[in-house]
Amino acid sequence: MKTLLGSYERYTGIKGEPLSTGGGTYVHYLDRGVAFGCMTPDVDNHMHGDDEFMVIDTLLMSAKIFADAMIKICNDLD
Repeated sequence: MKTLLGSYERYTGIKGEPLSTGGGTYVHYLDRGVAFGCMTPDVDNHMHGDDEFMVIDTLLMSAKIFADAMIKICNDLD
């Protein structure tokens, strides 16, 4: 969690806050996994609603956050 939040903070400049929801995701099938997404407080993208959308700049930033976190996590496995 610290690694994921650190990557989020690095690219957004916003203090990362873990959130828990009751939604069903793939993570329930993993022994030590967490679902991770990159929402920003300034955009209500109607998550999983009929009119859900994503701002392209936020989507690109999310890709950078995911890549950064994956590199850090993989390097910690060595």
